[in-house]
Amino acid sequence: MPFFTRIGHEHKSETRLNLARRLRPIRLAFLVSPYDPKMLRRVVEANTCLWGGTQNPIIPIFRRRPNSWEDSWSWPGGRAYATGLLNGFEPDFVVETKQGLARNLGLPDRRIITLKDVLDPDRDPHVAYGISAADILRHAYDEELKFVRRRKLKAVWPPLQTAPTTLFEAVVLGAYPRDTKLQYVSKWYEEAFEPETISNGPSVVFDVLVSRAVTPLRAHQHGLVEWPGAGGRAQDAVLFLLDPTSNSDLIDFWNLRAWGGRYFPVPLDEVKEIAAAAIALIKRENVPLRGNPNPSMKHYTTILKAPSVPRDAFERASALLEPRPDGSLVMQDWMPRIWDAHSRSYDLDERKELIAARDDIDVVVDERHVRFELLEPEVASYPLLAGLPRWANTVSLRDFSSIETGLVLPEDGGELRPLLHTFDARGVQAHRSGIAVVTTGFSPSQYWRVPTGQDVVCDWFAARKLTFEPSAAGRTAIEVARSLGGLRGLGIIANVELLKWLNSASAGTWILQHELLGLLKRERPHAADNILRGLVRHSVLRLGILLSCPMCETEGWFALEELSDDLRRARCLRTFPFPSSHPPKKKWAYRTQGAFALSGYAKGAYATLLALRFLGPTHDAEMTWCPGGEVGPEGNKYELDFVAFWRQGFFQKGRVRMLVGECKNIRRV
Repeated sequence: MPFFTRIGHEHKSETRLNLARRLRPIRLAFLVSPYDPKMLRRVVEANTCLWGGTQNPIIPIFRRRPNSWEDSWSWPGGRAYATGLLNGFEPDFVVETKQGLARNLGLPDRRIITLKDVLDPDRDPHVAYGISAADILRHAYDEELKFVRRRKLKAVWPPLQTAPTTLFEAVVLGAYPRDTKLQYVSKWYEEAFEPETISNGPSVVFDVLVSRAVTPLRAHQHGLVEWPGAGGRAQDAVLFLLDPTSNSDLIDFWNLRAWGGRYFPVPLDEVKEIAAAAIALIKRENVPLRGNPNPSMKHYTTILKAPSVPRDAFERASALLEPRPDGSLVMQDWMPRIWDAHSRSYDLDERKELIAARDDIDVVVDERHVRFELLEPEVASYPLLAGLPRWANTVSLRDFSSIETGLVLPEDGGELRPLLHTFDARGVQAHRSGIAVVTTGFSPSQYWRVPTGQDVVCDWFAARKLTFEPSAAGRTAIEVARSLGGLRGLGIIANVELLKWLNSASAGTWILQHELLGLLKRERPHAADNILRGLVRHSVLRLGILLSCPMCETEGWFALEELSDDLRRARCLRTFPFPSSHPPKKKWAYRTQGAFALSGYAKGAYATLLALRFLGPTHDAEMTWCPGGEVGPEGNKYELDFVAFWRQGFFQKGRVRMLVGECKNIRRV
């Protein structure tokens, strides 16, 4: 059966998929020892030299439970904590700052790189993964900043320019490498923004952030916006009360900012100095919610306690933020659980991506393949570096027909090249937001094979060294779904009485037209005629006429194409003439055909497909599904009625969950 065809249609209809493309910087995750502040500074310096470096998480590898760990949450273990953060941030590559840190994390070798791979002053080019901040600053200057603005942008130098900067200031503002071979990056920042020098001190840093002044980390986000936009809790300001000397607190602040939101660090020993500016921020944020008719519903500011801050110190610090309007400040003494896949959806908004461009296009499926171009940044006009990963595209494919495409993919970071039949050297990964494609700049054109649900399910089991083989019942279910135009088309047979008759008709019985209309009207009186037309159009039923054979004196059913002057009765094998002088008027009847003529409720296809319809279109969800199969090693296979990868919502993406189902035909389970 050709891909994407429907039984009963003479011609193959053109199938289109909606394709959303989002251009973004490469996302790197840096594995660090939380006990090594020098390496943590090097990581901050590397990210200051990268386009969109603030989106790159820092993953601490704990050897034991941190002393500052909150009693509110059980300690998951160092390995589970690290893998949870990696699953949340979904990096394209993982940077091992010290050999062995990635051990036991279950990462493929092709995704592990070193800090020298990212930034090396003794190599040309210095930045090998991503786009250099110097290229971004040069492009921003040439396109925009070289012109005199009516209102000059406020930009600041990190205190490193006048005195040794603290790790706190480096994490919050950014820090350029001290190596003389890399000083050109800071020179481009100076050329583009003409920054003013600020003095040391956390209170000065707080004022810089509140005033939205340009810092090195902000400057290197030029041309980037958050996607999917600020919404929900991400709109509200968060005061992050932390110990500026605690490496783990600084890592937590970095990761919360990388996740997305408006975080303002408040050092515990500087609360009194910052209090006036913090209160002003709280009052400014306490405005009514836009579009809400209730004037008492307002935005609020949250003060969030870092793990190393004692609870009594947290309460004393919160008490210093007075006077303030009632309800304008919310105290939160527990950390959002980014590391836990189930809990993070309750504690945080959806993770934001920094993107440079996005669009939606329709692509035509040609022989199960689609061809499209990837987006490129404007800065790509500068000389490309052969074979080096420069930027990434996140691609989302949507098929609103829901026939049998496998576009919801498991989010296990598995390699998708074999599944999509693509030859991208850097590989393709499945993320929550779509399919991540890392680009070198030389191959923007993509040619992908569109997988079916069976392809995705077989690939998932094969990666776990298990074999999945579609069963006869599963193949029947596919034929039924194709004939009805996908899961959404199952609505025309979602009728208990109709299903019972379809099953009884598998024995070769028929039903008169007026009897069938009466059956349909009992359930949906106003839609009976439309449902009957749909059953015929989708080749569920076949129209014929009942005629009596004068030889054997029995009534038989004859399809329209069998009608002629002389008819042959299948039971007695005798020929008799068509009653042309007295043709029957109320003997038009229907019989099932194709997969719908099979016994056992089409081998259980109706129950399986209606269950999938309930889980998918009925719940505004999208999913990859495969009905009926056997899985397991030879000699010990288990039968599954369906396997699906299910995700709530078409636009606000939820987690992908694997569903395995057992279905029964019109009986209690």
